[in-house]
Amino acid sequence: MANIGQERLMGWKAIGNFVGRDARTVRRWEAERGLPVNRVPGGGSASVWADVAELRAWMARDSTIQSDVIAAPKTLFGVRAGWVLAGIALVSAIAVPIAMSRRVPTVAAQAAAHAAPYGSDQQANDTYRAASYAMNTRSVAGLFDAAQKFGALATKHPGNARAYVGLAETNLLLREFNSIPEEIAYRRAGFAAQKALALDPNSPGALRSLAFVKYWSDGDRAAGLDLFRRAIAADPSDSQSHHWYGTALLGEGRYAEALKSINRARALNPGSSAISADEAAARWVAGDHVSALASLRKITEIDPNFSGAHSYLARYYLLQKDDRAFLAEATIAARLKRDADHSRVIASAATAYRTSGRAAMLASLIASAEQSFRQSGEGATAIAMLYAANGDRKQVLAWLTRAEAIREPSIRSLAAYPEFVSYRGDPAFKRFFAAR
Repeated sequence: MANIGQERLMGWKAIGNFVGRDARTVRRWEAERGLPVNRVPGGGSASVWADVAELRAWMARDSTIQSDVIAAPKTLFGVRAGWVLAGIALVSAIAVPIAMSRRVPTVAAQAAAHAAPYGSDQQANDTYRAASYAMNTRSVAGLFDAAQKFGALATKHPGNARAYVGLAETNLLLREFNSIPEEIAYRRAGFAAQKALALDPNSPGALRSLAFVKYWSDGDRAAGLDLFRRAIAADPSDSQSHHWYGTALLGEGRYAEALKSINRARALNPGSSAISADEAAARWVAGDHVSALASLRKITEIDPNFSGAHSYLARYYLLQKDDRAFLAEATIAARLKRDADHSRVIASAATAYRTSGRAAMLASLIASAEQSFRQSGEGATAIAMLYAANGDRKQVLAWLTRAEAIREPSIRSLAAYPEFVSYRGDPAFKRFFAAR
């Protein structure tokens, strides 16, 4: 997304990315459906910009955009570069209920709903189980299959919250394990979670998915943490709620509490590669680098197709100046995510490394990230991460300041980023780690 000031998108491509359509479609929508677009004086028909707040209001009114949440993604996106870990501001079509019932169903009722969420419709129950399995693989193919199946269930059974919960979680995972534009993923996830909560105000999955969107995308950290706690209260045995709450606590810099929550998730679901990888990440930012690396290496041996562990290893190897290992892990991660753009970036960096060493490799990575920023207006935090790996304090401060100016959500949770841990005590960086 390209920003002028803080709330403008420049060009048809940026506007299309924001609403989840191509440039041709948004041009047509301007004429046919009143998409709010402005033109640069003297710039011709191609020189356009849109106000983010106006687009969000228009999207909230448009039923076709709202119904997009139950449509499976049509393509494997490959437009994101860098390692931006959080998204852009939440686009939510339904307001969060101010007061929701805190009544928790009985254990017997919960068990029955889990075993047969669609009652006597055995085909729907089978589809739901297949979608849940596909989602939990965290693979690109699995996530797209899950999106299709959950979407079909939501269409056939619009009064059942379970498919909307699945869609919310699947979209959140697609932004991490594929390269779907984060604005689209968060918008879809937020809308699906709200739909689920309207049907079932006590749904742990809907509460935790909305909490994730609120915390990492909307920047409403207090609301996000409260929703995570509500999700855990609704079902204390739900490992995912403990897991995601723990990662949010990392963003708060509350490392001991984060580890406790993630370890609770591991105890509930010891076979999850995702939980084990995030537990290792929590240990890394808390300073235990040796055991964190050992755990991540073990995960890649046992579950080599889990991209998350390779992504973490790539970042840690880069910080440790083990450049060959960084390039190897980054190459694997990009391939597993089917991220063609990032694969090309890493290939160029590898060529630079073979020719001229680490400095040339980092220069190549930074040049690619800065070019992407000029084109999209996104990724200032990711560029700061690269400069941090290069030990360039001045540029780290400059790019974090730019991320703050354009209100990148990631700027609000820097304590979770290993690249910035060493800056927490630096007075010039104090404001980036302050409670918000």
